[in-house]
Amino acid sequence: MVFPFSKKARPTGDDEKAQLYERDATRPDRPSNLVKRSSATSPGQHVGSFAPNPAFIRALRFLLYSLTSMSAYASAGVGLAVVHYYNTHGPVIKPSWGSLIAMIAIALGTPSVMFGLYFVTPRLFRHGGVGALLNQTRLELLMLFSLSGTWISVALAVACDLRGRSNCIWDGYYHYPKPSDFDDVCNLINVSVALSYTTFGLCALQMALIWTIAVYILLFLDQEVLTEPTNDMGGRAYRARLQALTRAHAVESAPKPAGSPVMYQASGSQVASSSRLPVPSGPAPTNATSRLPAGFAPGPMAGGRYRDEEGGQADDAVANGSAYYGYDTNRV
Repeated sequence: MVFPFSKKARPTGDDEKAQLYERDATRPDRPSNLVKRSSATSPGQHVGSFAPNPAFIRALRFLLYSLTSMSAYASAGVGLAVVHYYNTHGPVIKPSWGSLIAMIAIALGTPSVMFGLYFVTPRLFRHGGVGALLNQTRLELLMLFSLSGTWISVALAVACDLRGRSNCIWDGYYHYPKPSDFDDVCNLINVSVALSYTTFGLCALQMALIWTIAVYILLFLDQEVLTEPTNDMGGRAYRARLQALTRAHAVESAPKPAGSPVMYQASGSQVASSSRLPVPSGPAPTNATSRLPAGFAPGPMAGGRYRDEEGGQADDAVANGSAYYGYDTNRV
């Protein structure tokens, strides 16, 4: 055994015993000759987890925002058709349509909010200014949550006020005759309720998908994703992983110089041939101390003694209260 802190350390009998044990081809726990790749050339250990492409996230956001905007505009259009009918067919007592008016206003503003954060604010407020806070991912996630909460409230309010035939009752002044197409406006009201729920479902869907992607990046890739620009969500993690993949492929494809070390489990003959310690040939001697080269002292397992703090030798370091300072490496 060799101690790095000892300048005159020499191998003891324990080293040779270990080499003879490795050379023994009959031992039962002999490992198989499995070649292992070096960790320096294994790209899978350095490239990290999967990182979504920010271009894919932008395309997904654009698709979801487009579907939600079309549903919102359809809800607003049907709501305006109901308002137009009551304004053109009179005299008539109009229903309690405060929730319907609110739904129309929110439906017209929803696409402006979503695509405003997508197209307008990144061009108005550049990175580094106070207004750039509007372009951060956390504002996008908060906006999606707010839209979902707003639309479920609007859909429930419209449904409670106007849904169903029981709430669609003609009430005209001075016994004004009921128009023949009054059932059409009742159908439009029920369609507007269905479109309100559809818009809420799309808002919840886009919130769930974008939040899932952001949480994945936050937990596994980049803890600063919430402060990234919205249109570059996950870009920092994606570029870092791309660089790691490039370096790993470069290491894989680089030519290996002759004599470069490779980690593997060698056989007994390879250990004997590559060993730097002299191994005696012929049958192994029975006495461990007789296998030592001339001038070497045996280790404790071969009958040697410990060396105490003062440099002397003690047969039992524990019994003599001496600290263990390694094997004695002085010549016999």
